[in-house]
Amino acid sequence: MSDVADVNETLSQALEFLLMKREEYRYYSRQADAIKAEMVEAQDRCVDIMNEAGLTKAGTADVTMSLSYEEVPNVDVEHWDELRFWAVKNGYQAILPRSINAAPWRELKAMGVDVPFTSAFRKLKVSFKKS
Repeated sequence: MSDVADVNETLSQALEFLLMKREEYRYYSRQADAIKAEMVEAQDRCVDIMNEAGLTKAGTADVTMSLSYEEVPNVDVEHWDELRFWAVKNGYQAILPRSINAAPWRELKAMGVDVPFTSAFRKLKVSFKKS
């Protein structure tokens, strides 16, 4: 019986430690989020000043900031199927994403649909709450 007591005490200690670390993480995450927001605001201000001055590179003795732009796709979701058809038809599959959405995949599996070329793996999800 002492083995059970030892396991329970060890588990209890581990859970309390986990709770403490989760709360510590939340505290620092909130601080990090606030700092990140300040950084984004400062970066936006720097970009505005540089754009107003017509600069693509600026700096001080301690820091240099460069601006560059690249084109990225913005797909009209109403035409996603047509885009996929066009990409496959013309041999441009490389532009298509290489993953599938898990929630609809699980729904299909639950309905008994055998989704070809896929297999399941078990991903551990741990949750706990403060009592």
